[in-house]
Amino acid sequence: FPCQALKKSSCLRTSGRSSLIFSLAGKKSSVVLVPDRQPLGAVLFKKFDDRVKGYIAMKNLLDSIEDVLLMGPGPSCVYPQVYKALARPTIGHLDPEFIRIMDEIKEMLRKIMCTDNLLTLPVSGTGSAGMETSFVNLVEPGDDVLVLKNGVFGMRMADVAARLGADVDVLEFDWGTPVILEKVKERLDKKAYALIAVVHAETSTGVRNPVEEIASLLKGKESLFLVDAVTSLGGIPVLTDQWGADIGAWSPGRKNLADRCYGTYRPQGKYSASC
Repeated sequence: FPCQALKKSSCLRTSGRSSLIFSLAGKKSSVVLVPDRQPLGAVLFKKFDDRVKGYIAMKNLLDSIEDVLLMGPGPSCVYPQVYKALARPTIGHLDPEFIRIMDEIKEMLRKIMCTDNLLTLPVSGTGSAGMETSFVNLVEPGDDVLVLKNGVFGMRMADVAARLGADVDVLEFDWGTPVILEKVKERLDKKAYALIAVVHAETSTGVRNPVEEIASLLKGKESLFLVDAVTSLGGIPVLTDQWGADIGAWSPGRKNLADRCYGTYRPQGKYSASC
């Protein structure tokens, strides 16, 4: 064998083909399947001779990552129990055990979101995926949508709603200050909206908006109330049922919970949610 990386070799006969087992210098054994009765040199070294040395020299870059205490707004550190769970074998999404685990997760999510709504579920995606899911399923072209904006993520909600063809009104407030209730009431008295959206705790500034008070302004109205609780859920109370929020939280992962999207949906009238 011309390749100097090979320390020794042995050939095992199997059904219809030969399995050539190599012990590479300083590395674990590699198994290469070679079609039966074909010249080993022609088949093997044409494909692998120029790679073997590279495989030996290659280092897994993940091995160089050290434990770092993450204190920013996201991403956040992961509990060892979560890593342990991720290392478990994968099961199919129709497996009865998967369904049992999913039902338990949904029940626990209802507790942390303070809701009895059975349509509370995790979504395999980021915060942006949760936001887009909510808007896509609840906004139709021509709908009047009011976004209360005092940071980056209020701006993002307005952009998504506009792309869906909604007639978007943006009530802007200074970044670093909470939503002013009097201005919200004035706008609601002038115009009826299909959906009102607000960020509970604006990630870009850390400001907590008065969601409970905003919800009280919507009592008796037909508007849906969408609350982005990315930063708040798991850190401060999110009283979904008490506030009367129709669409709850998504992706608290970068802040207080695991990095996944969560939502509770309370569809009304012509609106529906599917995700």
